[in-house]
Amino acid sequence: WGDYDNDGDLDLFVANVGENNFLYRNHGDGTFERIWDGEIASDHGYSRSCSWVDYDNDGWLDLFVANSNGEDNFLYKNNGDGSFFRIWDVPFVNDGGESYTGSWGDYDNDGDLDLFVANLNGENNALYQNNGDNSFNRIYDGEMVNDGGNSISCGWGDYDNDRDLDLFVANNSGENNFLYQNNGDGSFTRISEGAIVNDGGNALGSAWADYDNDGWLDLVVTNGDEPSFLYHNNGDGSFERITDGAVATDVNTSRGVAWGDYDNDGDLDLFIAVIGNNLLYQNEGSGNHWISLLCVGNWSNRSAIGTTVGARAQIGGHPVWQTRQISGQTGYYSQSSMNVNFGLGDASQIDELELRWPSGVVQTLNDLPADQFHTIFEEYAGGAMVTHTGDSGPGSLREAIHIANSDGGPTLIDFAPYLRYQVIYPQSELPALIEDYTTIEGDINGDGAPEVGITSPDTSVYNGLIIESAHNLIHGLVLTNFRGSARADNAILIIGDNAFDNRIYGCYIGCEFNGEIPRGNETGIRIVAGAHDNIIGGSLYGEFNRIAYNSYGVVVNNTEPGTDRNRITHNQITGNSRGIVLANGGNNNIAAPLLTYFDGMILRGSAEPLSTVEIFADPRDQGLSFLAEVQSDGSGNFEYAGPFPEWQFYNATVTDAAGNTSQFSVDMYRQGEVNANHWRVTLVNNGNFAYDLLNGQAGGIYPKSSGSAVIYAGGHYLGTLKNGTPSVSQIQHSSEYVPGRITNPIPAPTDQLTSEHPQLTKHQVYVIDSTRSGADWDNWPVEDGAPVDANGNPLLVSQQDSWTVYNDLFPSFHDGTSDPVLGVEIQRSTYSYTYPGAPSEVFFVKWKII
Repeated sequence: WGDYDNDGDLDLFVANVGENNFLYRNHGDGTFERIWDGEIASDHGYSRSCSWVDYDNDGWLDLFVANSNGEDNFLYKNNGDGSFFRIWDVPFVNDGGESYTGSWGDYDNDGDLDLFVANLNGENNALYQNNGDNSFNRIYDGEMVNDGGNSISCGWGDYDNDRDLDLFVANNSGENNFLYQNNGDGSFTRISEGAIVNDGGNALGSAWADYDNDGWLDLVVTNGDEPSFLYHNNGDGSFERITDGAVATDVNTSRGVAWGDYDNDGDLDLFIAVIGNNLLYQNEGSGNHWISLLCVGNWSNRSAIGTTVGARAQIGGHPVWQTRQISGQTGYYSQSSMNVNFGLGDASQIDELELRWPSGVVQTLNDLPADQFHTIFEEYAGGAMVTHTGDSGPGSLREAIHIANSDGGPTLIDFAPYLRYQVIYPQSELPALIEDYTTIEGDINGDGAPEVGITSPDTSVYNGLIIESAHNLIHGLVLTNFRGSARADNAILIIGDNAFDNRIYGCYIGCEFNGEIPRGNETGIRIVAGAHDNIIGGSLYGEFNRIAYNSYGVVVNNTEPGTDRNRITHNQITGNSRGIVLANGGNNNIAAPLLTYFDGMILRGSAEPLSTVEIFADPRDQGLSFLAEVQSDGSGNFEYAGPFPEWQFYNATVTDAAGNTSQFSVDMYRQGEVNANHWRVTLVNNGNFAYDLLNGQAGGIYPKSSGSAVIYAGGHYLGTLKNGTPSVSQIQHSSEYVPGRITNPIPAPTDQLTSEHPQLTKHQVYVIDSTRSGADWDNWPVEDGAPVDANGNPLLVSQQDSWTVYNDLFPSFHDGTSDPVLGVEIQRSTYSYTYPGAPSEVFFVKWKII
């Protein structure tokens, strides 16, 4: 068992002989999903045992599998995204043989886990020293690696309490078992005296545990068809074999063995797997004191596997140090509880507890009372851990910011793994970041998605995060609902000329964790009062911000000189009333690009010369989907040749060489065209009747070769009495309409109407000519206004028909309170004829109001 995805619940790997191994991911709701993808689930071998291990100390559990029958062992590196990569270039995956068990332990106390492999059939066992750089050295010197035997099980344990790990090896076929004492200098001494190494047997499983809580590790060994061996540690380097009691006298075909306190009474119970009914032995206790620790990694792997825990207590009048190492495996076929249990004898407390986490963090606690269960979370050296969603006190985000502001150096504010998808509701404004080099990291599991929310509980909290300093990184947060007060509310406020070289990336601002549900702010990010040289977004995977459904997405307001060189790049900015706003000359008042031409295959425009133009697709005039980055030439011209997704509108921003990013351009639409006789009229689907590609205004070109716009603004107004007040909506160049049909049954109250998503491909302008060919003819969406005959069959009315459908349900498209939503859906069609004479000089437009 091990939490390989660091989501707070234990996942399971099963090693199979002659079949594919099994990996099961725990969903945390009592169900498991078998993983079928990747080598870890498809490699076929004679797998005898397995062990979770973070061999590279990157915070993610890797997996080792021991194989027999001459097959190489497996090592899988955890990629941190739910997948694994099989490692081929370390020695123990190329030393094919009869490996039955691999046991990981930091025998040289250098902070990384080393590997011992027990081999059957007289092969030498193997010790691999971890170099700490993803490489291993096989050790060839010493008895430990030259004592050939029928070794099946092995396990590390500090049986002599000298603070380094010793090793027990269980042998089969009547051979004596091996015990190696760690000399503390990288070498081992083989113990040759005592029953523990002279009892022979047919050992299969083995496990260390202090079963009588006297402060010294004892040992159990299973022996197949013979009674198990239970050895009591005398505390002087010797062991006594226990010969009475059920554990020592029961005869079964025993295999694996594991210790754990199943009844939570402070002493370790024993479970033995047998061929037949398994055996559970309840420990009746010795009366000695004890302590039990559940360790939870934060920067280390969540299971804390590989953590070395040392405990000092006054036992029998003497200070005694005990050592445990949390392991992802216990001998052959087995894994004991990952809780750390210390027997304390007559000691009433642990005087000093030291935890050496795989991350390198060393954590010390003092005076822990005995006879209790404790949960210990990994601390962070030089940083602050947010451990709860409360608004104040130790472990709160507010306290973490106070710590960052008083540290005077680089500070990481991180969040405990169990806070994933949790929301913090500050009851007042959080402290501003006033010290440089603070990182707030909300992507808890490193998958590139934001996982911690900060939400205003009401209109009394004006700002989410305030940044008044430099070189800060804000990543992986969801900030919502900062709006509604009489002030200018902001999810993030970057303010003052000391606020520079800050970066906001990988955040969702104005929407929920899924990026879709609107919870908009008044302003997503406001940069003001001399703040300069900041970066919003980034070009790598997971670095974009999704800034959506706010009144204003990003505002750069030059209320004081120097609010310039703020780069806004590769973001998803959509659904805001305005996407990017440069106020009072912010960002050096750089002009937005001008899009001048689009025919479905090529988009052209002009912008600041020798600058970077970012092309986007969006339902309106912002940038939901980043398409490309192109450079303007010395004259400011640029061109993008696709590909273009099936969206309606295309937009652009420009960033000059100094780093000033502009507002969005006026949008360019995906469109159709009347081009059947003497007319050329471009039709778009935001309600506009005509759009002139030559100069960007509404119009129709006649004659089409002349380039003269003779229809300047085609369209009309719709009017009605709404709540007794005359109201209108415009269908013209500044349209108040969006693509799509109204989906509610009609009639219905206006405020309850909903529409199709305007980004759907079907909301293009359909154009059919007399050839009756192409996808538009084949699709023929009648519900969108396509003409049909009396029998419902497609009907071509003229030599060139076109149609589209739109509605006025999007409030932010309307120009003001005098133009409210009316709840109107319109199907628009045009008909063009190539007959000689008068029909060739005209075309016809039909609006059908639904």
